[in-house]
Amino acid sequence: MQFKSENYFQPWIYIVSHSQMIIRNQTYPSVRGETDPICDTIDIEFWGIDYINIPTSFRGIDIQIESNPSTLLQDYKKKWGGVKIFKIISEKQIYHIIAAGCVVGKSHWVNEDRLSNFSLKYDEVLMKF
Repeated sequence: MQFKSENYFQPWIYIVSHSQMIIRNQTYPSVRGETDPICDTIDIEFWGIDYINIPTSFRGIDIQIESNPSTLLQDYKKKWGGVKIFKIISEKQIYHIIAAGCVVGKSHWVNEDRLSNFSLKYDEVLMKF
């Protein structure tokens, strides 16, 4: 399983009390040279987060389940159980998030997100880990 995009992403919201985070990409019509006022939003939503090691922005992103975790990450996974180790590659750097799950969804939201409004549904689910 893998999600890959050449778009620019950045952490959008992180809720410590719920161990949830969204990494977001927004493409506005004016950037694409279009007049349609609807923007495309791709959210990478993680839940049950136990560990985060990411930068403040990504220029291109490749997310996959880590197949060969370091001893530290293996020990962490054994300690907490029931989690996945996500490997995130961006600009030839590797980062990790340990979480219970992840979904990549596409919508037309500009200032809304599912962590602030759980009743929102993605227009399209691109990937679910």
